[in-house]
Amino acid sequence: MLRKIVAALCLVIAVAALQAHDKKSPEKQSEDHLLSITTNKNIVVAFDLPIMEDSLDRRTVELKQHHHKRIDGKVTVENTKNLVFTPNDPLEKGEYTLFVKPVELKKCKQTLNWFERWFKKDRCVVMSKPIHHKFHIETSQPKILSLDFNQTTIELKEDTQTPLKLYAHYDDNTTSQITSNIEWSIGDESIIEMKDTNLTALQEGTTTLQASYNGVQSSQISVTVYKEVNGHILPPKPDETLNNSTLLGIDVNNNGVRDDVERWIFLEMKIYNGYEKIEQAIAMQQAKAYQMALADPANTDDKPTKAITAGLECWEWYSYSKQLPFNDGIWDYMNAISDKCFNTRERLKTYLQYDASLSGRVFTSTPTLQTKSQCETDIDGL
Repeated sequence: MLRKIVAALCLVIAVAALQAHDKKSPEKQSEDHLLSITTNKNIVVAFDLPIMEDSLDRRTVELKQHHHKRIDGKVTVENTKNLVFTPNDPLEKGEYTLFVKPVELKKCKQTLNWFERWFKKDRCVVMSKPIHHKFHIETSQPKILSLDFNQTTIELKEDTQTPLKLYAHYDDNTTSQITSNIEWSIGDESIIEMKDTNLTALQEGTTTLQASYNGVQSSQISVTVYKEVNGHILPPKPDETLNNSTLLGIDVNNNGVRDDVERWIFLEMKIYNGYEKIEQAIAMQQAKAYQMALADPANTDDKPTKAITAGLECWEWYSYSKQLPFNDGIWDYMNAISDKCFNTRERLKTYLQYDASLSGRVFTSTPTLQTKSQCETDIDGL
């Protein structure tokens, strides 16, 4: 038992010695890879090799004024090789001293993770020399008065990205673009995400976005993410209860087709003959005609009837021009659209009132070769 305890103690001592040796060895190999130090609103320390970000912590950079007043700020990496210190507050006039601890730099592609580097030497990593740099600020830096974006509202297609521009306005009447160290506040993070200054649309919806920089907040902007199918921008999904509480429902894009019907056409409607864009275009025309019948069941000047007939005859041109097989596809298609358009008791009752106004009347059809003129969309070009 005693032997086991002694062996365990020896192993612990050996590991500790190995760690101590490895922690010291990089310092012995420190190299001067510093290219430049820029002191402005941010302090940028540029190296000639990429920085290993996992080697940084909040104590990597220390900034003092008059050797005693410590300046708080954030440490980040830009463009892989620039170590950036952003003071929490603008620097006042005076002398400053910058201290930068040795940082790990990557000199080749293959590197070990932090745990492996703790126990053994990573030949792809070198340590920079510690930095002790003095500089003088001639005039106090301007303070930020406000932040704003280059736009007040954003509309973006689902699964796409767009860059944002954020500007800071200072008390010396200057303006500059802010590109780093921005804190983002998103109303609904399932809809969008921010990485640096790039906005990514994740899923359909509307949310808010706000930026904060050095303690100053921008105003909120609205971000809407929309779906697009076959080049057609869909309206947002309407609230079902609110949509079905009125006869005509919700049509936010004001194109004459109820929003729930429009979304169904492009997202759920069955395609009967393989020409998706054509059948969607004809369905939109037919849904618009049915909406006219709900809005005018008295069939004033025969406008609803002409519109509904035009939708049917447009399908006839589609069938003729594409030489579709003769089947019940058109009736299945028409039944599916009418079921969706007249999906409440009030809508069905109103449509039956319209239908009753046609009782006893005789209608003439358009010759097949002329039915192309009945299509609102040039379906031959789809």
